[in-house]
Amino acid sequence: MSETILITGASGRIGSLLARKLARPGRTLRLTDLKGEGEVVAADILDAREMAEQIQGVDAVIHLAGNPNSRDWATVERLNMQGARIVFEAAIAAGATRIIYASSIHAVGLHPADAALTAEMPLAPGSPYGVSKAYGEILLEYLCRQHHVCGFAVRIASFRPHPDNARELRTWLSPADMVRLAEACLMADVSGFNIVWGLSANRRALVDRETWARIGYAPRDEAEDHLAALEAAGVDVSRVSEWPFLGAHFVTPGVAP
Repeated sequence: MSETILITGASGRIGSLLARKLARPGRTLRLTDLKGEGEVVAADILDAREMAEQIQGVDAVIHLAGNPNSRDWATVERLNMQGARIVFEAAIAAGATRIIYASSIHAVGLHPADAALTAEMPLAPGSPYGVSKAYGEILLEYLCRQHHVCGFAVRIASFRPHPDNARELRTWLSPADMVRLAEACLMADVSGFNIVWGLSANRRALVDRETWARIGYAPRDEAEDHLAALEAAGVDVSRVSEWPFLGAHFVTPGVAP
């Protein structure tokens, strides 16, 4: 069991959720973000010395910090790519045995909207943000192989309180299932590098459920339960997606991302 867990980006939407829901007796959560408040300690993921101090003595790292949607190369290179490298290297140097990385569906965003979501699908980012997430996956796999640590690249899809469009009938990830997925990654009896899809139990999703079973992730929420609300809002729920690609509006056909 991972007893001491560092969460970067702990003030964000997912980070603040996990900070509340992963707490339990016998487990210490160490929370960091660029700006500290309350139990969250101010720490810059670009400062290697600060990160080394925060990660010292940690068993597992959940790396959420970074820019969530930028198309600006300078931003994603600095915050998402360099930041991930500093955090991962600090975790390994400190002896952490498990790294959980918040990747994204945008790492494979140029695949068709109806593509099956598997661990084997080739990386196909459709924006600078997607490239930064693909880089994080490649880096984590490299470090897992080099240093024999356990790593999870969690391809988070549509993290929302409820699905908002036809696409999200396939890609929705509820807050409660996000917590279940993080817990599964912390507790799974697996090794090496693992790609895991971050979705709820959406019946329309062609997703790799074997990996879910292998790590003990059992999502309970279902996007179809929100079908009536979407129809009432005028959403054409017969469509696969409002966009042609998995990366949705991050990718515009014929326009450089």
